Amino acid sequence: TQYNSILDFILKSVMKDMSNESALAASSDGFRILAEYLPATTLQHRCLKWLPVGTSVVNSPQRLAKLDVPTLIIGGNDDNLLPSKEEADRLGKLLPDSVKMDISGSGHFVLDTRVNLTEVLIDSHIDPFDTKKTYD
Repeated sequence: TQYNSILDFILKSVMKDMSNESALAASSDGFRILAEYLPATTLQHRCLKWLPVGTSVVNSPQRLAKLDVPTLIIGGNDDNLLPSKEEADRLGKLLPDSVKMDISGSGHFVLDTRVNLTEVLIDSHIDPFDTKKTYD
């Protein structure tokens, strides 16, 4: 099945140091969602061909350090699908005008009912419209 193809690809290339049982338990929700919307061959092509090229350009430390845009960085502390906490820490150090928010007890899908993104933005120094508003 498509789910098994995606799982096999991820286990062999990304999570090779984990046991199959651990990786499957940590990633089952993400794989289920991927399997519903993305054929395994498409996922494999994007991971092997597009991701390395895109990340080398977009994610370069020199480029990120020059960004002058207020940025909210949200990372799940218990993400077993990707190293989100480490990436949030890295981005927080590189981006000059950023606010980092760690979501305890959250995995890869952090924006659920526990996080009110509107409230987080209002409470931070980030003003998406670059104006000061009063909320009553």
